[in-house]
Amino acid sequence: MSKLDRVMSRIVAGLGLAIVVLAAQMADAQIPPTAHGDLIVSRAGRGRIDLNTGQASFSFKNWEFRPDAATSDGLDPANELVTVGIAEERFLIPVGSMKASKSGKRWIYRSKGSRGIELLKLAATPGGTYKVTLKLAGVDLSALVITDPPVCLSFAVIVGDDDGFTGVSFDRPKPFPSKKLTLPGFCTDNSEWPWL
Repeated sequence: MSKLDRVMSRIVAGLGLAIVVLAAQMADAQIPPTAHGDLIVSRAGRGRIDLNTGQASFSFKNWEFRPDAATSDGLDPANELVTVGIAEERFLIPVGSMKASKSGKRWIYRSKGSRGIELLKLAATPGGTYKVTLKLAGVDLSALVITDPPVCLSFAVIVGDDDGFTGVSFDRPKPFPSKKLTLPGFCTDNSEWPWL
């Protein structure tokens, strides 16, 4: 075998390995839901916004996540990728990072940092829906600073190939220079699915 043949053989082997790695990564990637479930804003969320940067932190409790009954294969948050999507941003919880309760009906994730999901709790209900409690930091809500609030943004909680999706209203209820932020309810101005 010539030197050129040996070099070509190594290149082909390297390309084959790269294809195998890429295929494995694609298999682990989240598949966009084909039908959407609902995310019900059952009570207002609250937070604060930095008026200089547009970065915001907020939380809410017990919103209702209803997967699409016709297409859902069930949720397993402890073993599936979990994503929170707001407008064009996505915040990810890696597979295996949500801890299940002994009953297998509650899951929790906690993290510390200046940006991302600080807390996510999911709790199954007897009716097949899930209660969602969320605390997020460092979300880009600059639209609330450069335009007149309220602003309607797409919002989704995605577990594997199931999601709860809605438009959520983000508001600054007090005039400048108040940093108070509220999520008073759902809205319909922005109902497009922006995440791939």
